[in-house]
Amino acid sequence: MTFKVVLALACLVVVAEPTQAMAWGGSGHKVIAQIAQARLSPKAREAANALLAASDDGSGHDFVEASTWADEVRGQSAQMRALTATWHYANLDVAGPVVREACPQAPYERGLASGTGQGACLITKLDHFMKTLADPKLPARERGLALRYLIHLVGDGHQPLHMADSCGDRGGNAKLIETSSGEDMNLHSYWDTGVVRQLGRNPAALAKTLNSRISKSQARRWASDNTATWFSEAHGLAVRYAYSGETSPCRVASVRRLTPQYEAEARRVAAEQLEKAGVRLAAVLNGLLG
Repeated sequence: MTFKVVLALACLVVVAEPTQAMAWGGSGHKVIAQIAQARLSPKAREAANALLAASDDGSGHDFVEASTWADEVRGQSAQMRALTATWHYANLDVAGPVVREACPQAPYERGLASGTGQGACLITKLDHFMKTLADPKLPARERGLALRYLIHLVGDGHQPLHMADSCGDRGGNAKLIETSSGEDMNLHSYWDTGVVRQLGRNPAALAKTLNSRISKSQARRWASDNTATWFSEAHGLAVRYAYSGETSPCRVASVRRLTPQYEAEARRVAAEQLEKAGVRLAAVLNGLLG
């Protein structure tokens, strides 16, 4: 697919078609974006706003609202789903992650369309979009689209089940669970949306609470971590917490009921991952735009 086609598809106004599940759900992505926005330097904030405006074809250019754009675009058509769906995750095996098998490495090529071949995943696309955003010779509209993807994909990279796979369960999508309150969903959806709802239903209020408790030393440490550390952390959390308690991980049980203890740990892990994602997104954008 040529760059012009990719750019045209990505700029279409979102139509009323059901979207696929979002990592962290819309609320979680907005929490991350609000934490990041509060930590942007004035120069980075001004540059980000200008680039979002340059890539606005009806979807709006608010920084927080842009955090769900990549999922909305993915849901526009079968063609966009086929092209971009794999950009949101990396199925790293819980038994022993091998990045080159889960996510073939594509050489960087200037422009939004780089790395769109079969197998492109979150790891390669995040790198490509960072390089696209950092290239001042590229059109502002193109860099703005890269920014929209970055705001979203940094969040995806911190959701543990977007960086793990157990026996082909697609990050827990094939595992049915029941929460301690009796709500039915799959394991992936619980980590996408269920645990965030348990933390708080108002994204702005939750973001303010989480951001206020991040210490200066935590922020410095998290901001200094590279993307390989992000992915390794998320994968490790999936193994240790998201998939914990499974006696037969390669067998899809009819329904697994989550314990209150499991959910308490999930809330703790999810809250910190939302915090880390917000701090790291701000650090990336301050570095590239500030």
